[in-house]
Amino acid sequence: MKVFLNVFLFQFLCMFIWLIPVAGAMAKPYSFVGIQGLAEQEVGARLFDGFCKKYQLNCEIEMLPASRAELNVCEAKSAGEIMRIWEYGIDNPDLIRVPTPYYHLKTALLVRSDNRLNIYSLKDIVDVNVGVIRGVKHTEQIDVNPDKLLKVASTEQLMQLLVKGRIDVAVTSRLDGASTLNKMNIDNVMILPVELQTYPLYVYLNSEYAHLAPILDSAINDSINAGLMDQWKVVAEQSVISKIH
Repeated sequence: MKVFLNVFLFQFLCMFIWLIPVAGAMAKPYSFVGIQGLAEQEVGARLFDGFCKKYQLNCEIEMLPASRAELNVCEAKSAGEIMRIWEYGIDNPDLIRVPTPYYHLKTALLVRSDNRLNIYSLKDIVDVNVGVIRGVKHTEQIDVNPDKLLKVASTEQLMQLLVKGRIDVAVTSRLDGASTLNKMNIDNVMILPVELQTYPLYVYLNSEYAHLAPILDSAINDSINAGLMDQWKVVAEQSVISKIH
């Protein structure tokens, strides 16, 4: 009996030691990235965190410059990226797009209040000096003269260039533009009342993490159908805007 008990304890101990690294791997959160310094991305990060916690998905988000975030996902340094437009998947065909979008952005054109430009559509900025944020796909897709296109690292830099007259038009999202103007106390720049495209925003995954696609898609759809996503949007947008004042 003593010999049997010793054998049993030895086998149990071996199984326990073997399970330790497995449990550790399961406990480790999946790493996601988002674009730092953009208002819509901050809202999206809160929504992503909301449905992950609701459905007990162990994920964390790191906010990075747009180009670095893209590189991290493509090189599998991160499992995925939280908020990118449809065309991002065309530029990165090896990535997996989670089918259901969970937020959106509207592209906006910003100019100085004293500008004399007649801008009624995107066709009117083809030959003027335009600034965009490097790596942000919906702004880089704007059809302008490449010799007159200036790419910068942040919305703050974009607004500074606009105020100083280095560029004629700044292109960013409507929420990001408005929030940055308020944050920087800029009162001589305005958002033009030009109707531009609205982009749904999706989660993208490195192909090594393709198994997460149906899990995330289910969490997003369940959150939408339960009315939770709309509730989280209101709270997230108010939280981001309140940080400005």
